[in-house]
Amino acid sequence: MRKFLLCAASLLAVAVCSAQPRSAYKVGGIAHIKSDRTYIGAAKDPFYVSVERVVFADNTEGYILELDYEKSVNVIFPKGVKLSVANDKGVRDSFSQYFTDSDKKQFRSVDGKSNFYYNVAKYLITPEQMKRICAGVKSMEVAYGWNPDEFYSYTFKGDEFASAVSAKVNVINSAKVPAEEIGSNIAQYSNNRNTLTVITKTMGADGNRFSAKAMLVYFYYKETNLQEYEMHLYLTDELTATLGEKIVFGLEDGSSIVLEQQREGPGLLVLYPTEHDLSRMSFVGVNSISFMSTDGPVSAEFQSGVLTKAVGTLYNSLKTLTIK
Repeated sequence: MRKFLLCAASLLAVAVCSAQPRSAYKVGGIAHIKSDRTYIGAAKDPFYVSVERVVFADNTEGYILELDYEKSVNVIFPKGVKLSVANDKGVRDSFSQYFTDSDKKQFRSVDGKSNFYYNVAKYLITPEQMKRICAGVKSMEVAYGWNPDEFYSYTFKGDEFASAVSAKVNVINSAKVPAEEIGSNIAQYSNNRNTLTVITKTMGADGNRFSAKAMLVYFYYKETNLQEYEMHLYLTDELTATLGEKIVFGLEDGSSIVLEQQREGPGLLVLYPTEHDLSRMSFVGVNSISFMSTDGPVSAEFQSGVLTKAVGTLYNSLKTLTIK
């Protein structure tokens, strides 16, 4: 599955320290700003946690707390079952699960030795309730059914859960709320037995040396619960990069992202960015592309955020449809 298996561990590592949201878009008058996931390595029932900030048209807002479990049993959390959290003084808050997963399939572990299901629970949280969660959670119970014994129970030795949630809330609260509707930027959506594929339309950006039209492709592999992205850049002047050539994206903060050319063709760059790469391009901002073409070194600067807007719009359009 290309290079995804090799970079899966690094994706997890950067998710914890990411300083920008995972996605941010506005659709139907409602803005959605979502964080990355963090792994909470509880001994018996580990899970991933992420937080989404939702801003409504009247400027009221709230949060969605998401818990993702990769388990050997298929668990569909019923609507209405409770998540209960308590601080070190025993004060409890309780939240109702509202999400229903209707397209679930068993998948294999990365090493191919075990089978799992991707089980998701989501809870609506008010700003005041979120403040209490961020202030500290000592214990937590997650109901996954209506029977009295159908729940996961946690006692946190430190403050790992609340600290992870607090860090995510800080990131999404400091992010700019999208003002414009994301619009219709999807060209193709294919959901077959084993793979979900989403292809965006193209968006152009004019640079001082060459112009580029960007297109993104998202793949979700149901058999392994893995996802990956492709970036296609269509360049003017039929500039060509050989297979394996390093393509350098300069970011607004002075850092860079280096990707390798994966398919050779005149005027075409095909790259395999990670989700973190696309998030950085979208939220830190990308202002240049440089590489060694078959005609010599070329570099283009993109002013006024035109390339950032193109990549960011397409990436966040994909995030309205992605599985994770």
